[in-house]
This record gives sequence, C-alpha cells and structure tokens, in this order.
Amino acid sequence: MNINLKLSGVPEQIVDSMIAEGYATSKTEAIRLAILSFRNRTEMENELVVRKMKQIDDDIKTGKEKTYHIKELVEKYPEFKELV
Repeated sequence: MNINLKLSGVPEQIVDSMIAEGYATSKTEAIRLAILSFRNRTEMENELVVRKMKQIDDDIKTGKEKTYHIKELVEKYPEFKELV
C-alpha cells in the first residue's frame, strides 16, 4: 500500500523524535514501527484481559471470590431493583 500522508503537530514531533533517537532511520520506518507498536499493544491488552478473567474464574472456583445472585444484590442495594 502506498499513501501520501501529511503530519503536523504532535504526530510529526513523535516521528521526528523516533528518528532523532535512533528508533527509525526514516519517516516511513517510524510510521511502520508506530503501527506495529499499536498492534502489539492491542494484543498485549487483550492477553491481559484474558489473564484477569482466568484469575477471577480461578478465584471463584477456589472460594477467594464470592458470587451473588441478582436477587441477593437487589436486597442489599434496593436502588437497583429496576434492573431485575
């Protein structure tokens, strides 16, 4: 894919900084690295969410976390009665 891109402000400063600090040798390479970094961050966030969900499941199974039936919660918090 070929594109023409006009950067200004903060995005331009970031690209220039990536080149000045030696992370990239050109603007094209800096943009490519930024896109890959975004993908990696997204994948990492997804992995952390899955890990947390597994931890919560394990905590429920081992009794570290208690689950409640919705009716119990409404009794404890009547302001949420409309949700049932």
